[in-house]
Amino acid sequence: MTIKLIALVPETPSSGVDFSEVERLVAELREQGTSAEIRPDIASSDDAEAFLVVFAHEPTQWMQELDLLHKQQTLERVVLFGCERAPLCLEVVERFTLAAAVDSVTERKWRHQSEKENGYGIAGRRDVVESIGGKMASGQFVTDRYCIYGSAAATKMVPALVEYLQAFRLLRRS
Repeated sequence: MTIKLIALVPETPSSGVDFSEVERLVAELREQGTSAEIRPDIASSDDAEAFLVVFAHEPTQWMQELDLLHKQQTLERVVLFGCERAPLCLEVVERFTLAAAVDSVTERKWRHQSEKENGYGIAGRRDVVESIGGKMASGQFVTDRYCIYGSAAATKMVPALVEYLQAFRLLRRS
């Protein structure tokens, strides 16, 4: 089954999100066999079957204002893109119990130095990382539930993220 992703773009132009980079990310996600699209970052853009890619340091306001059940169901599908550097990134994914996050260093490499990408720098759940044989960081880059990791198979951020989300979805459904 195809992974579905929705890249949520802020409605305000002053948000600092570069729309051309969002388009590039969506195109690369599609190249990896996902169903990816761009929608405005508002509650009506949500789809319970999709991972939500948020271009911010934490989940957006509408997500945080949901009732407890819907908030939990939504946040567990959120992937932050451009989150603070690790270990701050881990604190955010842990606090909100998110699916994953791509830290700002990894995002910058993807944007500006793709030749230096190596599949490392995604914050994900440890059980998912273990299921795909990922290389977990240590020390301040690991918490009880999450870790910064490198993919054992993918050498670029987007394929590593897709690999992780496929495993995440399988573990979530089992």
